[in-house]
Amino acid sequence: MIYFVLFGFTYILFMLSDRSKGILRGFFVLSGILLICLFAGARDIGIGTDTLVYGYSTYLSSMDRGLAEHVSALAASSAPLFNVYAWVSARLTGSFAGMLFFIQLGSFLPFYLAIRKASPDKTAVCVLIYMLLVFPFTMNALKQGIAVSLVFVAGCFAFRRRPVPFCVTLLIAVGFHLTAVVGILLYPLALLVRGTDDTTPLRRRTFMFVAIVVFICYAVVILFGEELVRMVAPLRGAYSYQLNAIGQGSVSIGNLLLFVAFAVVGGMCLEDKGKGLDRERSFLYILTVVGMAAYQFDVVAESLSRFAYYGVVFAPLFYRRMLGAQRRENYVFVVVLFVLIVLVFAYSVILMGHQAVYPYTSTILGI
Repeated sequence: MIYFVLFGFTYILFMLSDRSKGILRGFFVLSGILLICLFAGARDIGIGTDTLVYGYSTYLSSMDRGLAEHVSALAASSAPLFNVYAWVSARLTGSFAGMLFFIQLGSFLPFYLAIRKASPDKTAVCVLIYMLLVFPFTMNALKQGIAVSLVFVAGCFAFRRRPVPFCVTLLIAVGFHLTAVVGILLYPLALLVRGTDDTTPLRRRTFMFVAIVVFICYAVVILFGEELVRMVAPLRGAYSYQLNAIGQGSVSIGNLLLFVAFAVVGGMCLEDKGKGLDRERSFLYILTVVGMAAYQFDVVAESLSRFAYYGVVFAPLFYRRMLGAQRRENYVFVVVLFVLIVLVFAYSVILMGHQAVYPYTSTILGI
């Protein structure tokens, strides 16, 4: 399977970068990033639903119009920063493949820089989990893929209580996709998790917060989901798809299993022996589990599950932190969780065709 070959080589390159220093480290990092972006850029036009729906038309508009006219013409369907970024990428490279390359770079690079800051010598595992959980989505949802990565960066700023970088990053994310506005909840969540020195209330708050948010989300979606879609869809032409897709979605069994697994195994790894509850792990746990639960938003309208990725993007760093938890008896469960992630990827992306990125074909690569 070409995706597993890609994931394997990517993991090896970033593992070598973690074990290297200086110029050699930079070489491995650059090689890993180029491999991911070249793979995405060289794909055929039909790989990824949105690549065909608006990706190619955005490229044609970029090549046929000046910047101001291009941004104005696509204002009803795409956020302004994405239109500018796509125009510059297309003009700079002169090819659709080049534009896709830079869009993938915009989706991956902010994420990588953030995990490099958060976990300097242990990025390989984060990248691998990202490739399994988030990469197929970024190959499909071009605009939102960049926004999701930037929301992850904003979340890292939020946990470190840096309000100005958080606000700036979140505004940029919204400039790429309006749905990134949900990231505004990250800062109050970070304050909630870090707001006490007593770990017992923190543990209680963590699990209560997850339970309450998941319950509220499901209640709102089940009771008012269709009405919300009908209310929001007319505000922007790009949301008409959700309006037409009401009632066409279904429960995702694979992602439901991931939700349960992350909730249970992740909950077991929140505390270190003799040190109490880890606050960063609690923050990442909440975001990951809520994101996994949001996969089921498709029961209202197909593609509403895309909101899930604003939480799921925190899963790679959370998984890395789970591996570092000082409770070795839980290690086997964390490994089993990885196996489940691989199986869900194979089932969802390869067997069920989610994100429309498999089978991968590339005229450029002769595949």
